[in-house]
Amino acid sequence: MSKYNKQLPEETPAPSRARKVLVTVVVTLVAAVGFNFLLGALLRRYTTNLGYYLIAKKWDLLEAREEPVDWLILGDSSCNQGVRPDVILRDRGETALNLCSTAQQLVVEGAWQLQHYIDRHGPPRKGVIVVHVYDVWPTNGGGHGGQGNRPPIHHGMSMVPLRWGFWKTYEPVLRLKPEQEREMAIQRYVPGYAQSSTVRKWILKPQSSMRALKGRQIDATGYMRVDKAKPDNVVRDTRGHINFVRRHKFSVSKLNRLGFEAIVDIASQHGVPVSLALSPLDEALARDPFFSSYMRQVRSKLKALCNRADHVKCLLMDRPASFPAAQMENSDHVTHPVAKRYTQRLMGAVTEETP
Repeated sequence: MSKYNKQLPEETPAPSRARKVLVTVVVTLVAAVGFNFLLGALLRRYTTNLGYYLIAKKWDLLEAREEPVDWLILGDSSCNQGVRPDVILRDRGETALNLCSTAQQLVVEGAWQLQHYIDRHGPPRKGVIVVHVYDVWPTNGGGHGGQGNRPPIHHGMSMVPLRWGFWKTYEPVLRLKPEQEREMAIQRYVPGYAQSSTVRKWILKPQSSMRALKGRQIDATGYMRVDKAKPDNVVRDTRGHINFVRRHKFSVSKLNRLGFEAIVDIASQHGVPVSLALSPLDEALARDPFFSSYMRQVRSKLKALCNRADHVKCLLMDRPASFPAAQMENSDHVTHPVAKRYTQRLMGAVTEETP
């Protein structure tokens, strides 16, 4: 045989024993569980998925809060970067906690946050303020119904750090399908698989991922500061909103109705007033005749929700707070300077005798 044609060495497996196989399997499982636990903790803080990040961050702030506040602010991402607790403190001498996260979580998450806050601190001293974009209200738990499709609510629920099954005990109770619970379990306990795109981004584009994280300035009060306006994005987004309102009638989905009713009922039990407000809007959108017509439907149905209890009032419905595109990030997300003006107008409406 040629010296260049030698047979490759073979790996001879050791004799298999049941105990050794069992140990190998157990060690592998423990390693996999440990890896996903560590990865889950890292992704909770460093995920590039902004929606997941906001949900996790707001619940972590709620869990870490040691002192009660005067105002509890609940809602979606328009409120997350639109309501400034520092302005409320400076102008009124009152504290506030901004727990607004994403539209994906509907009004339902606000009810859960309110319950959890009261369990820890008792009711907020001054009241509860709920802020949502108009197109959140038609959205159902499957991610459809509003302007554009959103991820289903149970995906975001995987980031809520409460005991598994909390959605069966907190109001409103959600009845998830078995496949939805399986998806949520994968999202929560196998993050390496569920957030594979985020992991891939960190591996392939670490600098880009780091820049995305640095752009998220969420302070201890829950407010996320955004400085850069994107007027071109506002124009495109407003066009999408106008196309949406031209083709749809306004409605309030069952889950959102149940979520708001839960907020009202919980607040009523503790004698806490509730204020429901619309998000800030692009001036061009607010002036559009099709949007104005659609807003009449919005006002009618949301005021009907507010009228179900004496301690609830609707704010910024007849004259929505609107701002130039040059000062906004999209059609309902404002930049830092404008957030001050929106907050002042919102709090002024909260304290008026007649909304």
